[in-house]
This record gives sequence, structure tokens and C-alpha cells, in this order.
Amino acid sequence: ASDAKPKSESKPATEATAKPDEKLNPLKDDASTKPDSTKPAGPAGKATAFSTEVPKDLNDQPEYIIGPGDSLMINVWKEPEVSANVTVRGDCRITLNLIKDVEICSMTPTQISSLLTDRLSKFIAAPDVTVTLMGLQSRKIYFIGQGVKRQGGMVLNGPLTIAQALSDAGGLSEFGNGKKVVIQRRDQDGNVHPFIFNYNDYLKGKNPKGNIMLQPGDTIICK
Repeated sequence: ASDAKPKSESKPATEATAKPDEKLNPLKDDASTKPDSTKPAGPAGKATAFSTEVPKDLNDQPEYIIGPGDSLMINVWKEPEVSANVTVRGDCRITLNLIKDVEICSMTPTQISSLLTDRLSKFIAAPDVTVTLMGLQSRKIYFIGQGVKRQGGMVLNGPLTIAQALSDAGGLSEFGNGKKVVIQRRDQDGNVHPFIFNYNDYLKGKNPKGNIMLQPGDTIICK
């Protein structure tokens, strides 16, 4: 019989291969859910007052907030004399038969439907009211500066990122500074918060989270 010692068993898998991959879910430790205090939250390390994340599901959007200039179709079932297409006036009111002037600014179509149902119930038994948004004029963003090809207001008809908005505005002009496109957003207290978007980096596939979703009233400054 041979006295040779049996060969040692193969080494176990290394720690790197034995450990489960902790990054299978890249959204688990995303900055949007777990802030990293070691990284600046906005330009010059200052925290921005709004999210820079693009919604995961662009179909999952909140209802529009109605404002002056918006057009609505109000249908009261089996009540054609009360049903009407209306435009929200500058005083935030609409006029309907039976209930006359109703203030509806800063409300969603669902909230307006509930309000009109309550008002009309004094004249109609169990009114069935449907409010449909037909046209938007109150939700606008604004481009200013010589760095963009088309300056002025743009109606925000739906979800729109800053990169998409720049494309709709014709892109930057020959002398536009693509490294510093400034988005200014005013909060409910009237304070203005800037966010700097590096358009050049975005076009190179860098910093996709900087491509924020715009909100009504945003001003985009392109120098």
C-alpha cells in the first residue's frame, strides 16, 4: 500500500464568490431612498428643495392641478342644460347653469367633480358629474437666455424632463453653455431654488439622474 498522503481537497470558494451579490437590486441603496451625507445634494453642496429623480413609472402621475386658462368639459348625466365646455377665468372661476360662479383653481378634476356634485345636488337628484381636462394653458415652463434657440413659454402637457424640454425648444444655440443649464423652481413659500443641469454630460450618458422632471412654473436659464 502506498504511504503517500491523499491530496488536500480543493479550497472553498473565495469570499468574493461565496458572498451573495448585495447589488442585485441597484435601487436598494439609491440616493432617492437612502441619502448619502458624504455627497452634495445639489450645486455647491447645497441641498435642493425638490427631487431630482425621474419617476420610476411615468404612467403613475398625480392628477393635474387646474389653473386659469385651462379648458374643461363638464358633463352632468342626462342634464344637457347644465353640461358645458368651460374655460377657467383669470379669477379662477367657471360659470354653470343653476350654480353660477364656482372657484376651482388649485383643484384636480376629481375634486372639481365632487364640488360640482355637491353644489348641483341642491337642484338635481343624485347628479352624476364627470370633469374632463380638455386643454392646458396654466401649466407652463419658461426658457430665457441667449443660450437656447427658442425662448419663451412652453405648455407642460404631460411628464417632461429637462433634456426633453431642451429638445422641444430647439436645443442650445451655438454659444449656449451646455455645462450649466440652470433650472429655477419656486417653492410654496416663494423661495427660489436653483438646480444646475450639465447637458453635455447627459448627452455623453453621464449623470442620468440630473435629468429631472420639470414642474409648472420652472424657469430654465440658458446662457
